[in-house]
Amino acid sequence: MMVNIKMKNNYYEILGVAKDASSTDIKKAYHKQQMQYHPDKNKSSGAEEKSKDINEAYQVLSDLTKRQQYDQSINIENPERKAREKAEDVRNEPFVNHRDAKEHENDPAYSFQKESFLYEMKERARKARDVQKEQEMQETLRKKKTDSRKKENSNEIWQNSKYISIINTTILEKTKTVVEKSWFLGFGKRKKLVDVFVEKEVENRVEIRKNSIGMKFTRIPAGEFMMGSLSDDNEGPVHKVTIGKPFYIGTYPVTQREWKAVMGDTPSFFKGDDLPVENISWNDVQEFIQKLNKKEAIDKYRLPSEAEWEYACRAGTTTKYCFGNDESKLGEYAWYDGNSGNKTHPINLKKPNPWGLYDMHGNVWEWVQDIWHDSYNGAPTDGSVWKSGGDSNRVHRCGSWRFNAYYCQSAHRGSLCTTQHYDFLGFRLLRVL
Repeated sequence: MMVNIKMKNNYYEILGVAKDASSTDIKKAYHKQQMQYHPDKNKSSGAEEKSKDINEAYQVLSDLTKRQQYDQSINIENPERKAREKAEDVRNEPFVNHRDAKEHENDPAYSFQKESFLYEMKERARKARDVQKEQEMQETLRKKKTDSRKKENSNEIWQNSKYISIINTTILEKTKTVVEKSWFLGFGKRKKLVDVFVEKEVENRVEIRKNSIGMKFTRIPAGEFMMGSLSDDNEGPVHKVTIGKPFYIGTYPVTQREWKAVMGDTPSFFKGDDLPVENISWNDVQEFIQKLNKKEAIDKYRLPSEAEWEYACRAGTTTKYCFGNDESKLGEYAWYDGNSGNKTHPINLKKPNPWGLYDMHGNVWEWVQDIWHDSYNGAPTDGSVWKSGGDSNRVHRCGSWRFNAYYCQSAHRGSLCTTQHYDFLGFRLLRVL
């Protein structure tokens, strides 16, 4: 806004310069006048007063020149602004010009004009705030629409990806049968009912879905099971857990291809898109989950609880492994130190468990969400994450390519610090319904 200054004195005459004098001419005239009337050099009676007038004139004209130069630069860039601001100068001059404000203190027209100006300034500020608020609201709506489209797309992909896979698995079934047994020598035969385990092939219909980056998830039904074992103190006491709602869990461990689709690169020691991602900490996994949820505009992905993981691993079995107690068959289902060749292997190469999940034994250890406790005393019985007590470590399950068969048992558990990462440590995701 251009501001006209009403001058009580003719400062141009005081300095002896023309009204269109440049800032350089004004400065030269000022120095010349000061040399002539400076009190140290001129002892005449009016010299001191004249020196003050010269200083005042110089300050006023210098300020005025700077303002005019600024106004000219603004108007060069925006010619339309000149006429608009000229009208504002005329309207606002009496109270913008602080030099003659006192002259108008008792002028009702001035007071009214001042109040009008202040009101106008407040209105402008309010409108500016409203515009900014509107812009922020529009940006928020745009983000919501974007997230909504992402959610719709991810949900559509998820809904349309459903298919049923037929999984043939062999399980051990406890039955009663009649067998013949001789009693003593020559005293004939007696029949006796005994409990025996027999192998039985079962056909399972497994529901599988895919998400937006191609990750496969298998639906796990609600149910109950006996969690833990008597093999180790930290695997007991054996206790009943009820899983109240079905859920989806990764059909296989998260692969390097899937990790890169979310994070951009892979930290794995062993490289390969179909290899499980490894060399990641628990904290790294939390970052991956956060980004995947954001990518699909949902909040449904997380690590399974320890109970959910073991429930899915056992798949209705009560034996050491998902296929029974015969350790010699582990090589059909798992990569461990007996067959791995000291490296990870692509997913889905071994037999799945009865619910169609691959690599639940071996290949890589899998992080779960729970805090580590030395036993199951006080553990939740509803399958939820154990969040309280314990220490700062987190639980991992499954065994891996580097460890022997004992560590691959369904109930075996271990723990590590949340920042630790190794080439035998990965994870599997859960997706809530």
